This record gives sequence, structure tokens and C-alpha cells, in this order.
Amino acid sequence: MGINKRDVRFVVHHSIPKSLEGYVQECGRSGRDGRKSECILYYTYRDRQLYDWFIVNNRQSNKSRKNENLHALYSILQYCEEPFICRRKLQLNFLGEEFNPHKCAQMCDNCKRALKVVQKDVTDEAAQIARLIRDMTELGGNITLAQLVEICRGKMPKAKQLKDHVVERYKGCLKVFKENELRRTVLQMLSIKILKESFTAVRLPHGTMNISVYLQLGRHCDDFLKVRGNVTKVTISDGVEPNDLSME
Repeated sequence: MGINKRDVRFVVHHSIPKSLEGYVQECGRSGRDGRKSECILYYTYRDRQLYDWFIVNNRQSNKSRKNENLHALYSILQYCEEPFICRRKLQLNFLGEEFNPHKCAQMCDNCKRALKVVQKDVTDEAAQIARLIRDMTELGGNITLAQLVEICRGKMPKAKQLKDHVVERYKGCLKVFKENELRRTVLQMLSIKILKESFTAVRLPHGTMNISVYLQLGRHCDDFLKVRGNVTKVTISDGVEPNDLSME
């Protein structure tokens, strides 16, 4: 974005940028004259499919570079999925700076909800997710994030690569979780390498390439399952009314 104007009032993204760092730079093009400006990002989790394709098909990237690109993608996905923490705090923390959310003055969408942000321990739920993926992959099956969410919430996805008896064992195991909570939990597990993703490219009859992304156990998963909670805790944010002391 080679824009050098001080009075930009809007920055609109019709899909996600490839990293949170890039998004912060692009947002910074607005409001340089000190007046109020709007930054609008349209998002659906399926937006990541474009970047999955680039990560898989970029022949100039080595394994290390592809891993960097993948974790850059996780950073913007976590940002978009976050429903409670102040947007400015998320951006500045990512850049290594501290920010007091009270200074946001309810300018971002999350702060406008006026909820108290607390951390929700989802370590036990993360272990359930890890065991589901372990049991599925040990039998030669593969599972996507969308399929995992459906199984955990009690649905029965139909796919050849799923093992039906594993699906039955875990069906509805986290049905109290919302879809967003499950996605945020998995993204957190990916970012701390409890899980990882594998990519399978299949060329369709009409010539286009279809990229399937499957969840697998990451390099820290064994330790996580053996000594769960003593070494690694998995948490996601939650929002409560300021006068609700039940979660204090």
C-alpha cells in the first residue's frame, strides 16, 4: 500500500491479509492527521484457503520459510477469531509493546462490548482434542479443523478419511463449546506446537488444485499429554460482565 496521504478515513480489507504484522502496517495508513478513521476487516475462516495454496505452491520457499509463513497466518487468524481482547492491545503486544486497554476508550469492536476479559483454562479440552487427533491418525485417518469442530459438537461428518468408530467415541465430547471457542483452542495449540498441520494437494479433473489441510500432533504433544497442566496450559480469553464475580 504505497499511500502517503494524511487524511485517509477508511482502510477496508475484503479478506484477511497474510500476517498480523502486515495488517498493522496497512491499518497505519489511516488517520495520520489525528482525526478519527475506520479500519474494517471482512473475515471468514475459509479466507485462509488462498494462503494455504501459496504456502504449498511457493517453490522458492524452503521448509523453514514455509513454517514462518504458516505461523504468520496463524497470527492473523487468531486476531480475527479473538472476540474479547482489545484490538490495539493485540496489535501492539504482537509488536512487543505493552498497551493498557483502557486507553482504547472503546474505539475497537471488542472494547465496545464493555466486558471484563478473563483467561479461560481449556487445558483439559485441549487434551481431548489432541487424543481425538492421535486416535484418528494412528489408524491412518485424517481430520480437518472443520470436521473436528463438527465431531466435538456432536455431529457426524461423512468423509472417507475419517474412522467411524473414532468419531463415535468422541462425538459430542465438547458440545458445550461454541465453534469459535474450538477454533481458538486449536489455533492456540498450533501456535505453541502441540498440534501442526499437513497439506495435501490434489489436482481436480478440470485442472484446478485443491488443498486439504489436516491436523496432526505437534512436537510438544507427547509431553503435553503426559504431564498436562504441569508444564503447558492452554488458555483462551473469555468475557464477563464487570459486576459478575462468579469467574473471579
